[in-house]
Amino acid sequence: MRTRHPLTATALLATTVLFLTACTGGGEDPTDPTTDETTTQPAEDPTTEDPTDDPSQSYRDQQIEAAKEFILDFYATDDAVAQDGYENWEPRLFPFFTGEEELWQLHSAGYRQSAEEGLSIEGETEVYSIEATDWEQAPEDAEGFDTITFDLCVDARDVQFLNEDGTANPEETSGIPDHRFPTEIEVMGQPEAELGWSLMAFEPDGESSC
Repeated sequence: MRTRHPLTATALLATTVLFLTACTGGGEDPTDPTTDETTTQPAEDPTTEDPTDDPSQSYRDQQIEAAKEFILDFYATDDAVAQDGYENWEPRLFPFFTGEEELWQLHSAGYRQSAEEGLSIEGETEVYSIEATDWEQAPEDAEGFDTITFDLCVDARDVQFLNEDGTANPEETSGIPDHRFPTEIEVMGQPEAELGWSLMAFEPDGESSC
């Protein structure tokens, strides 16, 4: 059994559009998540809770920060791949999905379709805020395979889709929410994988605002 540690406080543009369409029927460079352009500080950050006697506190904080960096890197890489017209999308994006085959199949279908249609984007997605809401520590015999859930507020209004000839593609762009929208992401540690983590669940809610 994993040990659950609820926290007291409280990225893939083309695929997000595909995912939102399926559900509804229809950044600044985030490599530095401390900058104002990529994130806003929550009122109470679970990584800076009052000190406790919990010996795993420091480890938990390190895992949360590493997972947050992983998610921000995913959004940055996803934007870069789309800006490049989805060239070599598979080797560039698969490392973010090594732990969840079904999720990879869902997202890779969107990437493949965009590449085949010659689409690209200009602009980038902004992760307006990112906040850890739950941390589940793996058992000793699966050390490092911790699961962390994050709530994000994402703004993709700067993104526009382009056709292969560089002209605007308003039909694809219209699938992007015209407001900031919440996204829940779950990641799991993958100690032996290239990036150390994997996306396990990715749930954008384009109908809501944040």
